[in-house]
Amino acid sequence: MNDSSGLRAAIRATSAFRDLSEDDISFLIEAGDLRTFEPDAILMAQGEQADAVMLILAGEVTVTTDSPRGVIPISTIRAPCLVGETGALAQLPRTATVRAQTVCTCISLERGQFNRLMEGFPELHQRLSAIAVERLRESSKAVTAALLV
Repeated sequence: MNDSSGLRAAIRATSAFRDLSEDDISFLIEAGDLRTFEPDAILMAQGEQADAVMLILAGEVTVTTDSPRGVIPISTIRAPCLVGETGALAQLPRTATVRAQTVCTCISLERGQFNRLMEGFPELHQRLSAIAVERLRESSKAVTAALLV
Protein backbone atom coordinates (compact mmCIF):
# COMPACT_ATOMS: atom_id res chain seq x y z
CA MET A 1 0.00 0.00 0.00
CA ASN A 2 3.01 2.29 0.24
CA ASP A 3 3.42 2.56 -3.53
CA SER A 4 1.77 5.51 -5.21
CA SER A 5 -0.27 3.43 -7.67
CA GLY A 6 -1.71 1.32 -4.83
CA LEU A 7 -2.62 4.43 -2.85
CA ARG A 8 -4.19 6.04 -5.90
CA ALA A 9 -6.28 2.95 -6.64
CA ALA A 10 -7.52 2.76 -3.03
CA ILE A 11 -8.40 6.47 -3.02
CA ARG A 12 -10.28 6.13 -6.33
CA ALA A 13 -12.20 3.15 -4.91
CA THR A 14 -13.67 5.41 -2.21
CA SER A 15 -17.00 6.70 -3.48
CA ALA A 16 -16.46 10.22 -2.14
CA PHE A 17 -13.15 10.53 -3.99
CA ARG A 18 -13.83 8.63 -7.21
CA ASP A 19 -13.96 11.79 -9.35
CA LEU A 20 -10.94 13.60 -7.92
CA SER A 21 -8.38 14.79 -10.44
CA GLU A 22 -4.91 13.29 -10.45
CA ASP A 23 -3.65 16.58 -8.96
CA ASP A 24 -6.18 16.34 -6.12
CA ILE A 25 -5.20 12.74 -5.43
CA SER A 26 -1.54 13.79 -5.40
CA PHE A 27 -2.41 16.55 -2.94
CA LEU A 28 -4.25 14.10 -0.70
CA ILE A 29 -1.29 11.69 -0.70
CA GLU A 30 1.29 14.42 -0.11
CA ALA A 31 -0.70 16.36 2.50
CA GLY A 32 -1.93 13.29 4.35
CA ASP A 33 -0.14 11.20 6.93
CA LEU A 34 -0.04 7.49 6.07
CA ARG A 35 -0.71 5.53 9.27
CA THR A 36 -1.23 1.93 10.31
CA PHE A 37 -3.41 0.85 13.23
CA GLU A 38 -3.32 -2.57 14.86
CA PRO A 39 -6.55 -4.40 15.79
CA ASP A 40 -8.36 -2.77 18.74
CA ALA A 41 -6.53 0.56 18.29
CA ILE A 42 -8.69 3.67 18.53
CA LEU A 43 -8.53 5.83 15.41
CA MET A 44 -10.88 8.48 16.81
CA ALA A 45 -12.55 8.84 20.21
CA GLN A 46 -15.99 10.26 20.87
CA GLY A 47 -15.79 13.75 22.35
CA GLU A 48 -12.29 14.61 21.12
CA GLN A 49 -11.67 17.56 18.82
CA ALA A 50 -12.39 16.68 15.19
CA ASP A 51 -9.13 17.98 13.77
CA ALA A 52 -8.72 15.43 10.95
CA VAL A 53 -10.50 12.95 8.71
CA MET A 54 -9.20 9.49 7.93
CA LEU A 55 -9.41 7.72 4.64
CA ILE A 56 -9.28 4.02 5.48
CA LEU A 57 -7.48 2.34 2.60
CA ALA A 58 -7.32 -1.21 3.98
CA GLY A 59 -8.97 -2.93 6.92
CA GLU A 60 -12.19 -2.81 8.89
CA VAL A 61 -13.36 -0.57 11.74
CA THR A 62 -16.28 -0.49 14.14
CA VAL A 63 -18.09 2.67 15.08
CA THR A 64 -19.60 2.97 18.55
CA THR A 65 -21.14 5.67 20.70
CA ASP A 66 -21.25 6.04 24.45
CA SER A 67 -24.59 6.28 26.23
CA PRO A 68 -25.83 6.23 29.82
CA ARG A 69 -26.39 2.49 29.29
CA GLY A 70 -22.90 1.83 27.99
CA VAL A 71 -21.27 1.52 24.60
CA ILE A 72 -23.67 1.17 21.66
CA PRO A 73 -22.41 -0.38 18.41
CA ILE A 74 -23.38 1.73 15.40
CA SER A 75 -21.77 0.03 12.41
CA THR A 76 -18.88 -1.90 10.98
CA ILE A 77 -17.20 -0.27 8.00
CA ARG A 78 -14.81 -1.87 5.53
CA ALA A 79 -12.19 -0.08 3.46
CA PRO A 80 -12.13 1.92 1.39
CA CYS A 81 -14.07 4.55 3.30
CA LEU A 82 -13.79 7.92 4.94
CA VAL A 83 -14.37 8.45 8.67
CA GLY A 84 -14.39 11.58 10.76
CA GLU A 85 -16.06 13.73 8.13
CA THR A 86 -19.04 14.64 10.34
CA GLY A 87 -16.93 16.36 12.98
CA ALA A 88 -14.65 17.96 10.41
CA LEU A 89 -17.54 19.35 8.36
CA ALA A 90 -19.46 20.62 11.40
CA GLN A 91 -16.36 21.63 13.39
CA LEU A 92 -17.77 19.78 16.37
CA PRO A 93 -16.28 17.19 18.71
CA ARG A 94 -16.34 13.58 17.53
CA THR A 95 -19.80 12.04 17.72
CA ALA A 96 -18.52 8.45 17.85
CA THR A 97 -15.49 6.27 18.52
CA VAL A 98 -13.83 4.47 15.61
CA ARG A 99 -11.80 1.36 16.50
CA ALA A 100 -9.76 -0.92 14.24
CA GLN A 101 -11.09 -4.46 13.98
CA THR A 102 -8.27 -5.58 11.70
CA VAL A 103 -4.96 -4.01 10.76
CA CYS A 104 -5.95 -0.73 9.11
CA THR A 105 -3.96 1.42 6.74
CA CYS A 106 -5.20 5.02 6.63
CA ILE A 107 -4.38 8.45 5.34
CA SER A 108 -5.02 11.05 8.02
CA LEU A 109 -5.76 14.49 6.60
CA GLU A 110 -5.87 17.51 8.89
CA ARG A 111 -9.06 19.57 8.76
CA GLY A 112 -7.32 22.52 7.07
CA GLN A 113 -5.97 20.30 4.31
CA PHE A 114 -9.35 18.57 4.03
CA ASN A 115 -11.06 21.96 3.63
CA ARG A 116 -8.50 22.95 0.97
CA LEU A 117 -9.32 19.76 -0.96
CA MET A 118 -13.06 20.52 -0.75
CA GLU A 119 -12.52 24.09 -1.98
CA GLY A 120 -11.00 22.69 -5.16
CA PHE A 121 -13.79 20.15 -5.60
CA PRO A 122 -17.15 21.58 -4.42
CA GLU A 123 -19.05 18.41 -5.35
CA LEU A 124 -17.03 16.61 -2.67
CA HIS A 125 -18.65 18.76 0.03
CA GLN A 126 -22.12 17.71 -1.16
CA ARG A 127 -21.17 14.03 -1.21
CA LEU A 128 -19.64 14.16 2.25
CA SER A 129 -22.60 16.05 3.67
CA ALA A 130 -24.91 13.31 2.36
CA ILE A 131 -22.66 10.62 3.90
CA ALA A 132 -22.59 12.48 7.22
CA VAL A 133 -26.39 12.78 7.30
CA GLU A 134 -26.80 9.06 6.55
CA ARG A 135 -24.33 8.15 9.29
CA LEU A 136 -26.17 10.34 11.78
CA ARG A 137 -29.39 8.52 10.84
CA GLU A 138 -27.71 5.15 11.42
CA SER A 139 -26.41 6.36 14.75
CA SER A 140 -29.82 7.65 15.84
CA LYS A 141 -31.48 4.34 14.94
CA ALA A 142 -28.86 2.31 16.81
CA VAL A 143 -29.04 4.50 19.91
CA THR A 144 -32.85 4.51 19.91
CA ALA A 145 -32.96 0.72 19.52
CA ALA A 146 -30.41 0.21 22.31
CA LEU A 147 -32.21 2.52 24.73
CA LEU A 148 -35.59 0.85 24.10
CA VAL A 149 -34.30 -2.57 25.14
